[in-house]
Parts: sequence; C-alpha cells; structure tokens
Amino acid sequence: MAAGIAGARPNPDVPRGGSGAGDRLARRKILTASPGRFGGPHQGHAEAADGLAPAAEAVARGSDPTCDAERTTEIQLRLRGKMHECDESTVFQVGRKPLQPKVQLRRYYMQQYVRLVTQIQSVIDEGPAALARHLSAPEWERLNVDSDELGLEPEGVKMMIVLEAIFEQVRLKSAPSLPSRMNCVFTWPSLELARRFRIQYVPGGTIHRCRVIEGLAVELDGGLLPPGINLVDLSPSALSHEVRATRARAEKYWNAPASPDFPELLIVGSVEVVDPVNDQ
Repeated sequence: MAAGIAGARPNPDVPRGGSGAGDRLARRKILTASPGRFGGPHQGHAEAADGLAPAAEAVARGSDPTCDAERTTEIQLRLRGKMHECDESTVFQVGRKPLQPKVQLRRYYMQQYVRLVTQIQSVIDEGPAALARHLSAPEWERLNVDSDELGLEPEGVKMMIVLEAIFEQVRLKSAPSLPSRMNCVFTWPSLELARRFRIQYVPGGTIHRCRVIEGLAVELDGGLLPPGINLVDLSPSALSHEVRATRARAEKYWNAPASPDFPELLIVGSVEVVDPVNDQ
C-alpha cells in the first residue's frame, strides 16, 4: 500500500537450479532472508512496482491459493498473516506506465533505502529527542533521495523512510517470521482491489495481470499505512505522539487483522507480467 502514502516497487533475485524437496527448501530459506541479504541491484523493468506499494501506493490469508487446472486463477487465501507458497498464481499490479509481457516486477522501491531505514530505527530507539535532532540536522535536510521515478517529492520519500523504519522495527519484534516489506514485490490478490488502488492512488495508471513464477506470499492490510507519519512538527513531544500512533498501526498490520480494509499481497519471489488489463 506504499503507493497510497508515497509510491512503491519490487523483485528479489530468486535462486535457480537444482531440484527436489531439499533444493526447494533451501531456496525458501534464502527467499525469506533479511533485507541485507538482497543488497544487489534490482532485476527487471524500471517501472515495476508494488501496485505502487505502501501506503506509499495491499497477502496473507496464508494458505494454498485455489487454482484451476492450469493454476492461473486469482489467489484466494484462508489463513491471513501466514506465509504460503503461491507458485503459478495470478496476481495484479498497478504501475504508472505500461509494462511489457515477461517483464519481471522488482521489489518495493524502498529497498534502495534500507541503510537509511536501519539508521532511523537506531535513532528511534534513542528516543523522541534524538529523532527530533536527527530529522532537523542539515545532513537529513540535504539528503539526496531519488524521487523522479516515483513521482514523489523528496520530503515524501524521507517520510516513507521513517514510516518504514517503524514498521520494520515492529515486524522484528512482533512477526520476525514474516518477510521485511523491503524484500517483497507488492501486488493485489484480486482485480477489484487493483482497480480500487488505481482509482485512489494512481489515476491513469495501468493494471497488469501477473504470474508468480516462484515465491511465498502473505496478505496484510495495506490500509494501515496511510496517512503515513506527520513530520511537520519536529518537536520531541509531537514526534513521540506520531511514533506511538504509527507503531500502533504497525502492530495491527503485522498481526493481520481479521477484516483488512485494503488487503495487499507481499510476495518474496519472482513475478512476471502476463498482460495489461484493458478496462480503462
């Protein structure tokens, strides 16, 4: 849901080669590794993204997706908040520009800021006064963030860095078995949700029908990321309030509410475009 807040994107390098249960298990372990395990360059088209993910622009009813004979039906999950295999499932992505068939979606665009996200986590641990000093420092104000591809203002990207730092902190404490958002490809489990996302956050964007080549997926509530975190008032008291409120939403997000407002599908694996959905 990253896009609803600011923007978002996609694909980890999926290990290939080998066969059998042992090799498959080994690949799964690698796919669910921490953000640092995926420090290399993204693969795929520059515009691939999470339907624009986070509430910057929503899987997890954790069970096996229902499939037809060719396993190309939309994902239907039963155990929300659980990782499950989703190979050959059909999902949907919303992009600012049309993507060609066979293009692989990249991981969430915030992955390129993992170092800054980790840094902010440490600052938050020091307390609101430390966070206020950090966000008011000339180094932070001069921070160079590439936002042209996302269509975001630099301040929007900085806000997302702080937001994702809080969500990642909570994940490590409350749901360490689930993947970091930074390691995931963001998609939607149904065409209806993709349309809703496009209308609200990417008017004029293109919906793509996609196929999961190989991966694990979890459904979480992308509706919990907006409205982001308010960094207008950088006083310690205001930041303390904002961090507490954001942390409460993050705890709800990772605990997977029974009735998600905007279910988003986070996939750790390879997802490729099948074709655009012509329903403009």
